[in-house]
Amino acid sequence: MWFAGNEYPFLAWMAKLGLRAEGANPDITVLRQGGGVRLLTKKEADCISTMTYNEYGQLLDAGMKPSDLVVFRYDDQGVSVLEDGIYVLQPALADPTKARNARAVSAHLDGRVALRDGAGT
Repeated sequence: MWFAGNEYPFLAWMAKLGLRAEGANPDITVLRQGGGVRLLTKKEADCISTMTYNEYGQLLDAGMKPSDLVVFRYDDQGVSVLEDGIYVLQPALADPTKARNARAVSAHLDGRVALRDGAGT
């Protein structure tokens, strides 16, 4: 597990399952996970945290097949948290001086475009 805020949905899921991951005599052992997927590929951990846009792809690049992996999505477990996204105040969308931004957000919400950040990514 990464311990930079990403542990909270995991700990909530374990609590929901009635498993203690902290304190005296925990039911499971939680390892401090560094970057990458080595802990799983070298069988040093039974499971690891991944992001679908990063480590999941690293597992596939390491030769694992999707059928080799069991994926538990926090959203499916009822313990998801807010992720990165687009946040805008309603008045900004209604402001005619910001019509270009409103059109971009609207097109994104309609699935017509993918928005890029100011760095061009």
